[in-house]
Amino acid sequence: MRASLRLRSLYFVWVFSALAMPCRAQWSDLDRDSLLTGYRPGNLSFEQLSTCRLLAGSWMLSAKARPYLSHLDTLTRIHMRSTDPGIRRSALVDRGFYHTMMGYQAKLRRDVPDALRHYETAVDLYAELGDPDHAAGVVEAIGVLYASVGEYAMAMGTFEIALAMAERIRDQDPLCSHSVRLHIASLQVDERRPDLADSLLALCDTTTPHIRIPVVILKARMAAQAGDTVGAEAGYLRASKLVDTAPNEWGRIGALTPLVRLRAARGDHQGALEAALECASVAARVGDEAAWCTGMILAGKAQLALGRRNAAEVSLRSALDTARTYGYHGLARETGDEGSMVEAAALLRDIYLTDGRAEEAVRMTTYWSELKDTIDRMDGRLEVLRHRMRTEAHADSTEAAEALARSENERSQERQRADRNRNRALVLGGLAILLSIIAALLYRTTRTRKRLAEKEKELHGEQVDQLLSQQEIKSINAMLEGQEKERDRVAKDLHDRLGSMLGGIKAQLGALEDRVEQVQHDAQFQKVHRLLDETVGELRQISHDMAASTLSRFGLEKALKDLRDTIHISGRLSVELSVFGLDQRLERAVEIAVYRIVQELVSNVLKHANARELSIDVTRSPGRLSVIVSDNGLGFDTANVAEGMGLDNVRSRAASLGGKVQVDSSADKGTTVSVECAVVE
Repeated sequence: MRASLRLRSLYFVWVFSALAMPCRAQWSDLDRDSLLTGYRPGNLSFEQLSTCRLLAGSWMLSAKARPYLSHLDTLTRIHMRSTDPGIRRSALVDRGFYHTMMGYQAKLRRDVPDALRHYETAVDLYAELGDPDHAAGVVEAIGVLYASVGEYAMAMGTFEIALAMAERIRDQDPLCSHSVRLHIASLQVDERRPDLADSLLALCDTTTPHIRIPVVILKARMAAQAGDTVGAEAGYLRASKLVDTAPNEWGRIGALTPLVRLRAARGDHQGALEAALECASVAARVGDEAAWCTGMILAGKAQLALGRRNAAEVSLRSALDTARTYGYHGLARETGDEGSMVEAAALLRDIYLTDGRAEEAVRMTTYWSELKDTIDRMDGRLEVLRHRMRTEAHADSTEAAEALARSENERSQERQRADRNRNRALVLGGLAILLSIIAALLYRTTRTRKRLAEKEKELHGEQVDQLLSQQEIKSINAMLEGQEKERDRVAKDLHDRLGSMLGGIKAQLGALEDRVEQVQHDAQFQKVHRLLDETVGELRQISHDMAASTLSRFGLEKALKDLRDTIHISGRLSVELSVFGLDQRLERAVEIAVYRIVQELVSNVLKHANARELSIDVTRSPGRLSVIVSDNGLGFDTANVAEGMGLDNVRSRAASLGGKVQVDSSADKGTTVSVECAVVE
């Protein structure tokens, strides 16, 4: 079965599987010494399976895993034949792990066909087991393999399948989908699509170091592509420091190797050497020999650039010997091709030629040539594999297109039948709905006409009431205006005519006092003189009350204060006045009406309330005027109060301002009268 078909069948098996599986293997620090104490190479018991698996996993990117994988191969073959379902299933799971690890080992040998074969076998096993978690990891590894040989289209398609699988198991393994997105983003960076890469990285959960570190590295790569070498170096250094928060430091290799190349390209060979040596040191600690070769070859290049040929030879020779021991021919991966034997042999050959060491140069050239032929043969197999993959992908696409066409034709016929049935149902339903709508419209029209007739009748009544009210207000205003004019005339006559006459009489009496001294001591004379003074004062007060001279000259606020001072009786009646917003004068008619309202209400309190406290509150706000007069007197029952002139006058004056009067009172609870009206600013 072709690889792409296997992936597709795996996807459907996985979609319908409800089995919960353990998370994929992640890099973690393992205590190899404690594992080795329980490892028995000749022991074929079931208990040895987990020990072999953990030891092999601890050397995932190292040839040191091979003896443990060989033992694991034997153990799984034996226990897969067990009659115990639990043992058999565990052996099958470990068998899938074995093929996955063998795929990694084949990659290190640059044997891409063998790596793909092992990965596909692992896919088949996990499909049989219905193990979506491990299957997603293997599909992801296949995508990485395609990307490593430059088959970006096939890599993208594989990553999309892996992402769909990972999304469905997000609850069991939340990191899986983020890991796949990182690989897709890396492809977009390789193809110089930073916007697409950024959008994918924004979806990654960077709260865990496993995801945060590669996200920072990819952003640094994008900065380097954009020419921002300073920002890129800062990003690589930040990623290297973030590794300190991770369970182990293996992730530092992915930040250090591009940092070496970046510094070397900028001419900072000393900085490149330091980063390369640190990369080799990290790789040695975590057991990644391929990465160690990369670090040493990068260090050799930096030492050559610095003129340290002897040190460079030592670094390159160490890398070549290690690569030759483990068969690391080199394959494009995140760390590049520097881990290959070809790279180390070529650099050593150049050193020998430059130093004139002809014999060593010839031997290294011969070795380099043979190694190059070997890799060319591998690449030839790889080209055949590429052709097969493209052919299979095309065949899969053709089969899929034909199947899609057949399915689409069947769906089209089904849709046509469904459309005919739906059209008949729609026609019948439409007729029923139409009849219902017509009946509803007739009923609604009848009700609407009835409501309109009632509204017209109500509106006509309101218009009549409004006209009567306007006429009444005009009459009240005319009456009040006439009253004020009459008050002004009477006040003027009292002041000018009667006042002057009384003044003259007082003056004559004063003249008589000087001429008839004995009269000054007469009691009758003194009484007449006192009554005359009181009459003049009372006349002046009546004139003031009628003409409201203070109101005319100084405004409503001053007139109210004078009124307060007049009626305040210490110890008997406490009067509190509060005014707000009367800094600007109102229209004269408004001020007179308000003053008379307050005066009338105060008069009622003095006559009837027998109160000890009285408060007057006049407030002007934008477009509104409020008058509140409150006392703590006897009060009265507002439902049974006899209409008197006082409240009638208040209501009339309030109506002239378009206002309303509200009376709140009860027996022994005092009385509050409020007037609210609108004023024109």
